Amino acid sequence: MNRSELLITYGHRILESDQFANAKDQKHHFRTDVASHSINVALFCIAFYQLLSLFHIKLNLATLIIAALAHDLGIIGRREKFSSNYQCLKGHPKDSVVALREIIPNVDTRVCDAIASHMFPLYPILPTSREAWILTLADKCATCTDLFRHYAVPQVSIA
Repeated sequence: MNRSELLITYGHRILESDQFANAKDQKHHFRTDVASHSINVALFCIAFYQLLSLFHIKLNLATLIIAALAHDLGIIGRREKFSSNYQCLKGHPKDSVVALREIIPNVDTRVCDAIASHMFPLYPILPTSREAWILTLADKCATCTDLFRHYAVPQVSIA
């Protein structure tokens, strides 16, 4: 399956949810929105999954994709919910788990644990599984691409 098919196969309930539709309207990292950022995190998760599988390191791809797509749903309505950026950093993982449980009531606890710790090391909840570590890393990679996307490498022709 290609990356788009993987996202739809494992993440269709999130992608089709009202919460994810609202995520398209929530600005995030100054240059993007929560939905776009979350899709980028999922794409990084897939890339890490594929790389690590070459070394026979087993990961649960469904856990990674669901956690990636839902990890920032708790940011929606941030101005009304959180009094500061620190409160958002601290509180949105818990709120994201609550939002995910509204979409998938019987979601695997490994997904919730990964989401709860994705702000490490900025907030000291240590990831406890491989999937949680990958989500944390993928989130940081996607954040960097969100923030620095406008720094294009100039095209140079070599004569």
